[in-house]
Order: sequence, then C-alpha cells, then structure tokens
Amino acid sequence: MSASVMSEYLARAEQNYPVYLAAEWSPSFPVAIAMTLHALRVSYEVRKMLNCSGRLPTAQEIFALLTLSFGGGILSALMLGKPQPWLVNNGMIPTYTLVYLAVGFCPQDWVFRILRMLSPASDVFLAAVDGAIRGYGVTATGVEMVRGMEGPISESLTAMIIIGTVLGCGGGIIEDVIQFSKRSWNFRTPTLLQRPNFDIGITFSSVLFYIFSTRTWSFAVQHPGLIGAEWIDALIELLVPHLTPETARGVCGLFCAGSLAYKAVGDHVRYNRLMSPAMPNTQETEVVEETKKDQ
Repeated sequence: MSASVMSEYLARAEQNYPVYLAAEWSPSFPVAIAMTLHALRVSYEVRKMLNCSGRLPTAQEIFALLTLSFGGGILSALMLGKPQPWLVNNGMIPTYTLVYLAVGFCPQDWVFRILRMLSPASDVFLAAVDGAIRGYGVTATGVEMVRGMEGPISESLTAMIIIGTVLGCGGGIIEDVIQFSKRSWNFRTPTLLQRPNFDIGITFSSVLFYIFSTRTWSFAVQHPGLIGAEWIDALIELLVPHLTPETARGVCGLFCAGSLAYKAVGDHVRYNRLMSPAMPNTQETEVVEETKKDQ
C-alpha cells in the first residue's frame, strides 16, 4: 500500500472516528451502537467477576454495573460542577440495565454462554471497542471539557490530566475503594496506591500524549518564569510528534484499544483457570476481581 493511499485512509478514519462512535442503531431505535457495546462489555466483565466472587441480589448487581459504567463521568462532573451525564442522557440507565439483565439473567443463560463460546474473540473485540471509546472520551471529552471551562481552570495542566484520567477509569476507582460488588460494602485502601494499575496507566499515558502532541499546553507560555521551561518544551518538541487534535484522538483510541485487547487475552486465561474445578485459588480470585474493575 502506497504512502498516499495510507494517508488518505488514515485521514478518512480520523474524520469518521467520532461519527462511528455516535452512530445509532436506527432512527426508530436511537441508541448509540458504541454505548450498547460498552454496556455489553461492562456487563460481561461484571458477570465474570461475580461468577468468581459470588452472585448478589439483582438490584445490587445492577447498582455495581451502573457504578462501574458511569463512575468516570460521575467523578469528573462532580469535580467540574457539571450536570451528571447519566441524568442528561435519557437512554443511558435503561440501556445499561437492560443489557446487564440480558447478560446476567437471560433464560438458560444463553447470552453469557454465547459470549463464553466465542471467547477469547468476544473478550478481545469488546475490550477493543471499550478502548476506542475510552481513547476518544478522555481526550475529546475529558481534556477538552476542561479547556472549555471558564476561568483559570481552563489552562490548568493538573485539571486536564486528572479529569481525563478519572473520566477513563473512575468507575474502577470507586469500586476499588468502596467495593460495591461485595455483598457488604466496605472502604479500603485503593490498590492503585499499592501497586501499578494497568488501566490507569494507559489512560494517564493517553491523556499526556494528547495534551503534548496537540501542543495544548506549554510550560514557557503558562509559566514563563519557571526554571527550564523552554528546555522542557524543547524536549517535548523533540520527543512527541506534533499532531492535529483529530489525529491525536485517533492515536489515543488505537493505543487504548490495542492495550485493552492485549489485556483481555490475559484476563481470559486467568478466568478459565479460576473457573476450573481443579483450581479453587482464593488469592488469585481477588486479583482477577481487581483487574475487572477497570471500566
């Protein structure tokens, strides 16, 4: 494939990326396809997690599912004083609830069984879709939402990084601290403070890459008196390619999609090992629970 054809293909993909994410099933069923697939991904992972740790009352399982699904939006909206996305969008709670009911309580359990029969392909596909949604969300929604605020916060590098990262994995953070997926809720020390977290790592990296590749923030401009500010900017210019926002979002989407797809393969192997009758390992069950709380 020639360079010109590749460039044309990439340019078309950049333009269509947000279009695909916003595409709906039909005019008579105005629900985003990407949102439905994300609901299926989170529902599938929650069901696997509960298969390891034990099923809960239906209402509690749905509450845990919604917390994992909307946690990033909840935290970021609270920090910025914005309306909650799940309150603004009339279709979010019904869509995620119905999808989870299908995965968790379908007669003969056929939805979950089909997903398991198709694994690891189903795991990888849903994880890749989740990554594509996340890569776009933490950049176009997270970072740009901060930039669109009024006042000094619109130029805050700290706010851009924290809001972008929290938007991508806030649900997992809430679950990690409060443990909504347990029968009895309990505060605990977040595991992200005890050991590296894969999901937070890729989200944080994507946010940083987007900020500096689009030259959204400059040390020399924002803090001209800072010692070494020009050197830091020069180093960023040398190491990080200068991209348009559209291209940077596409790169972040590909990075998150590939990373989560890779992780899904390992999660698939661990889940199969845990569900094997010959290996009732409590310690490994806890590890898998924590790796599932990354939505």
